[in-house]
Amino acid sequence: MRVISINVNGIRAAHRKKFFIWLQKQDADIVCVQETKAQVEQLTEEIIKPKGYYSYFNDALKKGYSGVAIYSRIEPDKIIDNSFCYNLIDQAAELGVPSIKFNWRGEPLLHPKLP
Repeated sequence: MRVISINVNGIRAAHRKKFFIWLQKQDADIVCVQETKAQVEQLTEEIIKPKGYYSYFNDALKKGYSGVAIYSRIEPDKIIDNSFCYNLIDQAAELGVPSIKFNWRGEPLLHPKLP
């Protein structure tokens, strides 16, 4: 399994800079994206559903800040959003830290954006 983690400093800007062409060339099973800096409703279909990937987003509470996403060729058993991270890290709850917990075949992958 190939897992990549990348800070895109804005998913819409990354899209304009051909991020999704790069993504297809990586042949990654899971790509964890930090700093999406957009709400899901602001994204195009091409960003939300790139060819061959399932996608999961957790936006920051404040527009234009933080945000994480997971693109996965593998459909997860379960997705858990912020509530998991809130239970782990008190400060995360106060800051509204976006995170995603991804379970695949019983194995967890936690993808938080921590300060």
